[in-house]
Amino acid sequence: MPSEEKNVPHGSLRLYDTLRTLDVRLSSSIRYDAMVVYLVRDGHLLPRYVSGDEFSVLSSVVIPIGEGLSGKAARNSTPIIDGDPSLDTAFPRDNPKSTTMRSGLAVPLEGGNGAVGVLTLYSRAESAFSGDCLESLLGVSQDASRAIENALGRDDARTGATTDALTRLPNARSLFARLDSELARCRRNQGTLGILACDVEGLRQVNELWGREEGDRLLRLVAQGIQESCREYDYVARLGGNKFVLVLPDILPEALPKKSGELREMVRRIGLNVCGKEMVALSVGDACYPSHGTVAEELLAHADQTMHRLKRKPLSADIQ
Repeated sequence: MPSEEKNVPHGSLRLYDTLRTLDVRLSSSIRYDAMVVYLVRDGHLLPRYVSGDEFSVLSSVVIPIGEGLSGKAARNSTPIIDGDPSLDTAFPRDNPKSTTMRSGLAVPLEGGNGAVGVLTLYSRAESAFSGDCLESLLGVSQDASRAIENALGRDDARTGATTDALTRLPNARSLFARLDSELARCRRNQGTLGILACDVEGLRQVNELWGREEGDRLLRLVAQGIQESCREYDYVARLGGNKFVLVLPDILPEALPKKSGELREMVRRIGLNVCGKEMVALSVGDACYPSHGTVAEELLAHADQTMHRLKRKPLSADIQ
């Protein structure tokens, strides 16, 4: 493999860009159908970067360290060649997924303070990975580990610039960067993307009756509820005020109304618990790529317009 393919940049790129660059360079020397970079979090491997086929399947796995193909590579700090990909997609056990992948190559990524993750390549072909493939992957693993450690450190340093201080969700700046990345993936893979624009109604009345601190608590609970209602690879951002946006990869357009209804009911229950009566509601508008637009601004505008057309009057209009 040419030497430049061993040099994974770890300067100014963010983690996603670092891993995307690694993906492009690896694909020129190794044939694979999907690539996942798992990061170690609380005794599990969580997919941080997923490319190629079966995006929705591979993005939703949560693998305990020591289990599955990738989890064993992480626990033993040893590469596994031509492992069984179905061992990874069996997690979480309460929602196992089937896969058409037939062979996998997993290499642990070691940082200065232990394992930071695992880089796993998957193929639909049986016994797809040779010793040369492993050698090529090992050639970049050390640089990849260092790049990931550095990028994670920069992510932490940038938290204040890209994260909403109240809810700890990504802010508008982060949202547009993520949307651009997801849309690029959709164009490349001919995928779909759903957008939900949400507006919490009744917040002003909560602030007036019980103070800003209670209103802020309500927003934090709503943010937490929205995030917990989403899949591992969905994306939730706060645009400021009482507005939130959900980015839902690979969701079918007909599934968006059901998701909207679930969110409205969730916010109704939160409002009832906080206020003791139904005075908080959620307005939701949707958009889907490519039906309603092909760039971020078009999709967000369509979702916002739909939300305002469906906007209901606040339930607390007659507060006494």
